[in-house]
Amino acid sequence: AVLITSGTSGTPKPVVLSRSAIRAATGATHARLGGPGDWVLALPSHYVAGFMGHARAGVAGTQLRSVRTDLADLAETATGDRCYLSLVSTQLVRAGQNPEVWRALRELDAVLLGGGSVDQALITRARAAGIPLVSTYGLTETCGGVVYDGWPLDGVTVELDAENRIILGGPTLFSGYRLLGELTAESMIDGRLRTADRGRWHDGDLQVLGRVDDVIVSGGLTIDLAAVEKVVRAWAG
Repeated sequence: AVLITSGTSGTPKPVVLSRSAIRAATGATHARLGGPGDWVLALPSHYVAGFMGHARAGVAGTQLRSVRTDLADLAETATGDRCYLSLVSTQLVRAGQNPEVWRALRELDAVLLGGGSVDQALITRARAAGIPLVSTYGLTETCGGVVYDGWPLDGVTVELDAENRIILGGPTLFSGYRLLGELTAESMIDGRLRTADRGRWHDGDLQVLGRVDDVIVSGGLTIDLAAVEKVVRAWAG
């Protein structure tokens, strides 16, 4: 498959994902979640989170069920022995404003949340309500999320370099950027992906702090824009 990145680090890039990488990511996800199940599709299929819903159901031979992006029809769609859903943070924020959708999320076996930073208070609220939320980290180049609740999936390696840049390895990595050999060589070091994200280890869990280019120097001070954003999000009103 060739998927286009979301372009958060600049111009969107065509990412080549091999059959073996897709299968490895699918198997590792199901192993972590407790086994294959049906998948609910609430995201565009041309981005990696939506595409992997198709892949996981296809590899496992289970059903793929589509719902509206606002999840308004989730209650009547997500039924079965095991059922999983992938969301981005904006969808979870809006779901929290709809009691019916909030209740429907509780009936799922796992709700994978990724695609960017999320307010920790929202995660806490969702889990307190009984929603089986799994916070994920990954990229299009890794077939989507490969770190679940701070723990790498089976076969995935995570390292931090001298500037705390996250380095990812394992069988879920992409084959390269299509027709962009130089960019591929810059991103892949010794068979591992050099991401643009910063992280740290906390009690054995990976915490993603933000992007490498989120750090600026102003007035002689090094300022972490991701930390600033976290404070602003918590500001009342």
